Amino acid sequence: MRPIVLANCAITADGKAAIARPATASRSQPTSFTSKQDRRRLLEIRAEGDAILVGHQTLKIDNPPMSIPAADLRQARLDRGVPEYPMRIVISASGEISPELAIFHHPVAPTIVYSTIRMPPHIREQLKTKATLHLTDAQRVD
Repeated sequence: MRPIVLANCAITADGKAAIARPATASRSQPTSFTSKQDRRRLLEIRAEGDAILVGHQTLKIDNPPMSIPAADLRQARLDRGVPEYPMRIVISASGEISPELAIFHHPVAPTIVYSTIRMPPHIREQLKTKATLHLTDAQRVD
């Protein structure tokens, strides 16, 4: 009994992934070459899941609230008997996660952070009221 995992990736017509733009290649800005329909499909996929998983680097660059802004999709979740929003999961080996990211200012769903004991104490202190922390003593999150 393993969970079902859905992934959504945006790829340009020439086969390039998120590094399609020079700003994105430097990993300094979010990718914005997708269409309105593609962004809606992303929300539909999120609305189907029990959880949304994101790596720290993506969270840092894109700074999404990881919510579902479409009221009809939230209502469909409620109609299925599940919470309005899926839980949000962040993975970070370093633990250098800014408590100022949008995900921590939109407390619409439980947030879980998987990291390592390398997470600085001041960040642990700030995040413990915003998320459930699971820290491993390994160098990386397995």
